[in-house]
Amino acid sequence: MSPSHKTSRAPRSLHIALALLRYFPHGGLQRIAYDTAEALLRRGHRVTLFVREWEGPMPASDAGQPTLNVEVLTVPGVSNHARAARFGRALQERLSRAGADVVLGFDRLPGLDLHFCADPCFRARLRRDRGALHRWTPRARTFLAMERGVFGPESETHILLMNGAEQAVIQSEYGTPSARFTALPPGYSATRRRDGRARELRAAVRAELGLGGAGGPGEKQEALEAGEEAFLLLALGSDFHRKGFDRAVAALPDLRAALPGRRVVLVVAGSGDPARLRRQAKELGVSDLLHCLGARDDVPALLQAADVLVHPCRSEPAGMVLLEALSAGTPVVVSACAGYAHHVSAAKAGVVLGEPFQPAELTHALHELGAAPLEPIRQRALAYMETRDPDAMVDAVIREVERA
Repeated sequence: MSPSHKTSRAPRSLHIALALLRYFPHGGLQRIAYDTAEALLRRGHRVTLFVREWEGPMPASDAGQPTLNVEVLTVPGVSNHARAARFGRALQERLSRAGADVVLGFDRLPGLDLHFCADPCFRARLRRDRGALHRWTPRARTFLAMERGVFGPESETHILLMNGAEQAVIQSEYGTPSARFTALPPGYSATRRRDGRARELRAAVRAELGLGGAGGPGEKQEALEAGEEAFLLLALGSDFHRKGFDRAVAALPDLRAALPGRRVVLVVAGSGDPARLRRQAKELGVSDLLHCLGARDDVPALLQAADVLVHPCRSEPAGMVLLEALSAGTPVVVSACAGYAHHVSAAKAGVVLGEPFQPAELTHALHELGAAPLEPIRQRALAYMETRDPDAMVDAVIREVERA
């Protein structure tokens, strides 16, 4: 563990404003923002988190402990881009009255001292994925203007990168000076690490899904080869299309045919509307193989229940879920475009799919893992993550905030 906010207080107390468009309990970016806020409070700072929308319970106050102050700046607007722009203006107006020593934004917003960059460059995505005319739509023009306010050469905002490779993309679009970037070390939630409850957690989730059998860590491979346990694929996260969950559904018919002795199951867990995935599964004749659970609080149990985390993403600047899967001892299949995909290769704990995406490669990778002993792969994943500090990213953010 680093000698950080966990064991010491800052030399002077600051009023720090954090800004986030939308908070909901199961989002990865939201979790980072909340963890950062709590770490800053432990360091003795006063912290206000400004949001446009808040879902879930407000932070509870503990006797004798500093409490995170949340301000919801409700703004009108029918479209998401109009509300985002209005929130940015409302935030500036509110800070002009409340004041703050440092402003850290987790979305592209005006007036930031620091920007935590978790999303890929919007301008580069437009250039790659959309026609030239799309740049002139109200949505695109709004988000381009907000992004330029953060990345443009005239801005003074310092940019904290989850994925250091994104710096070259941003600089190619905006000419941002190199001095304004800091690449953050990877981080993940320590609650995902495998512990002594692994078999118990695995058995509970599989029983809930009607799969039976604990298997998993330390399982007898002969039982798996005899088809006594389901091959459970886990797709975990929100923004289902960007994370490629439809690609995982598309692989199910061929995978079922390739593993005739095993029951194949795809579990999707995360915030989002699963209607498209369910329609796709119905059209492919694999509705019985798809379980959509919605957002869940028991992610450690889901990771233990899974045989493979499948993440064939279309775009993923980092991908904390990959590190969390490895720390749980869960093999991973992921697209090479994910920022943290190289950790899967380095750990020798799964398969990194080439770009451009080829459906047959995904099916082959899943088939190979479904037919292979998984315990050696699990052990390599655990060994790789053993020396990696889960708090490294938040620690680095704290250092940047305190010297901003």
